[in-house]
Amino acid sequence: MRGLRENYCNQKRKEIMVSLRIGELPPILANGKKKHEKTFDNLAQAYFEDKELINKSNHKQKARYESQLKPLIGNKYTTQITKSDIEKIQKELAKTRAPKTVSLYLQFINTVFNHAISKELFSGVNPVQGIQEQKVDNKRERFLTVEEVKKLLDALEDQEESTYLFYSL
Repeated sequence: MRGLRENYCNQKRKEIMVSLRIGELPPILANGKKKHEKTFDNLAQAYFEDKELINKSNHKQKARYESQLKPLIGNKYTTQITKSDIEKIQKELAKTRAPKTVSLYLQFINTVFNHAISKELFSGVNPVQGIQEQKVDNKRERFLTVEEVKKLLDALEDQEESTYLFYSL
């Protein structure tokens, strides 16, 4: 057997370090597990296939998953996804999304895991269980009074006709 060269060893070390840094298994370990373990993306695709005829908004849900959740969780092995991973995703999404939207994404992850458990594609504990959702306050602050509406319409009379018509209807 021929010896290993230093450059080859350095290259392999770099590959392993990069994969660890981005949260993946090193290639040597991942190759052995890929045959047996499923990623979250595998579970999500199985969910979409099963619900294609039943769920009318399946294509919208799939597009949202592909653009928002897949980059965050899609390549992770299901046995490695923990509650802390879900909480990190929740915090990351909360930076740019409304609380109701974040809750919908968490509900989707929960649904995919529950579907996988029921179809025996996953035999672990659903990591979304026990995660608290953000409070959603969709209440309106208040409505305009009759006097306030009159003042608004009076102020708009001097504006363009289309603006006045828009608010007066």
